[in-house]
Amino acid sequence: MRQWGESCMMLLMGILITILALGFVIFFHELGHLWAAKRMGVGVYEFSVGMGPKLFSRHFGETEYSLRAFPFGGFVKLAGLDDEKDVPDELNYRKKSVLARMLVISAGSLMNLLLGFLIFVFSFMFFGVPSPTASIESLSPDMPAAVSGLLPNDVVLSVSGVEIKGSGKRLVEQVQKSGGESLVFFVGREDQDFTRTITPELSQGRYVIGVSLKTQSLFYNPILSVVHGAQMTKYHVSMVFKSLSMLISGSANIKDLTGPIGIVQFASFQLKGSMEGFLRVISMISISLGVFNMLPFPVLDGGHMVFLLVEAIRRKPHSEKMEVLIGNLGALLLILLMVFVVFNDIQLWNQRSDFMTTLFG
Repeated sequence: MRQWGESCMMLLMGILITILALGFVIFFHELGHLWAAKRMGVGVYEFSVGMGPKLFSRHFGETEYSLRAFPFGGFVKLAGLDDEKDVPDELNYRKKSVLARMLVISAGSLMNLLLGFLIFVFSFMFFGVPSPTASIESLSPDMPAAVSGLLPNDVVLSVSGVEIKGSGKRLVEQVQKSGGESLVFFVGREDQDFTRTITPELSQGRYVIGVSLKTQSLFYNPILSVVHGAQMTKYHVSMVFKSLSMLISGSANIKDLTGPIGIVQFASFQLKGSMEGFLRVISMISISLGVFNMLPFPVLDGGHMVFLLVEAIRRKPHSEKMEVLIGNLGALLLILLMVFVVFNDIQLWNQRSDFMTTLFG
């Protein structure tokens, strides 16, 4: 009973930390809009972190800074954007140039991409990158490695004459290159070295011998951290577009979508495993939020960008009533989608928990 209670407490703590981390991601998004609006001379009536009833608020200049009850969401209320009356032209969002308004709209997503990049850099420098070694952590029963007599803590020194040099990546490469042919493993165990002939098996399109390898953390210097941070940011941006193309083409199911509950579940599970894994998930979420918000869908920042592009091409403002109508329709569709993914997250909670336990241990 005590162990169950401690597990529940750890789960709740992980969920709470994850929610606060997601709130931090949203805070940075809205901070981007705030900074750009101030730089462009647009009046900001309110800068809010969270939605729902106000828990705290304070005025600085013309801007009210508020913290609201529900940490998912936030907004920046810009002067003139919501059809307020008597807004001075010098503060009115709609009186600014198209380029200035584009900067204000896109700044939130750009801030999310920057945040994701910085988290990657920080993680690579201070938490390292998990890298597989050539030391065996565990073996799958009845698989080639276990049948040959290998044991946990054995270290693979070479494969068919190719030195492994402690690299799990090099070991995996040699197994993949085998094409199913037998390999000679030179193995170290405590004070003795020996050889074993092992024939890899084909499993899900890959040749395996049935071992899990121990990992070690590799720490990058600041320059390499920046380089790899940029690479990881680019990779996750491309993955968002790849996921969307899979949904559009039908190769992925809409039931595969994850909402706020699923995100909290996955991130809190990663936190239980390691801080490094948790930070990577938060970075991925920040990047995904930045890209998603720039999609050309009404009510999203990308939807506003479409209106601004149309205005730039036509060289005259569009109908505000039409913008509000399309925005409301988009908001309705987005709410319906959110309701669907929330119920989907609840329905799949146990299934995803079992999957993550199997995948990560």
